[in-house]
Amino acid sequence: MAVLNRIVNILILVLVITAGVFSFMLYSKRENLTKGMKNMADAINKTAATLDRGSGTNTKNRLSGDALGHKNGPDFKGALRELDNAADKVVTQRDALAKSIADAGKSLGSNTLNKDALMRVDGYEAQRKEFNKAVSSYKAKADGVRNEFAAVGRKVGANVSANDFANNHSAAAGEVKRKIDDVVKSKNQVVGDIALITRKLGL
Repeated sequence: MAVLNRIVNILILVLVITAGVFSFMLYSKRENLTKGMKNMADAINKTAATLDRGSGTNTKNRLSGDALGHKNGPDFKGALRELDNAADKVVTQRDALAKSIADAGKSLGSNTLNKDALMRVDGYEAQRKEFNKAVSSYKAKADGVRNEFAAVGRKVGANVSANDFANNHSAAAGEVKRKIDDVVKSKNQVVGDIALITRKLGL
């Protein structure tokens, strides 16, 4: 009986030790799982904050670390869906902006701007420089044209400058047109007077 009692005690001791080991393993697994959930919640929140930056959206607050914490029964599936929707909006805006820049570049006379290259992370910077170059080139041409118009206007007596054409081109052009009309009118008057004189003199 004493031997049996001793065997039972040993079995109980082994079971207690086994239960302790399993409890520790479960606790360790729970801690790792909790830590992993927290890291995932933080990553989702940081990504949402990046997507929110300057966009006017408020995804970050709806996907905060507290809202996705393990104590609140996190809805990672819903969070990832909301994150996907926010990312989809950013991509849509990126595509529209890339197309607009490419179209504007073509209007400015650049044939090297490409929508697909503007959408790529590794191609955007070169395309941005190309667009700035096209804008500068167009501005230089426009400034040259305004300077020429102003020079022509001053030759016919109009008090205009290149800035006048830049700030209010219709008023400046109207001033030049009036002066040109005056010159044409004066020229016609002179021609008429000469014709009259020649007739009077019988020439």
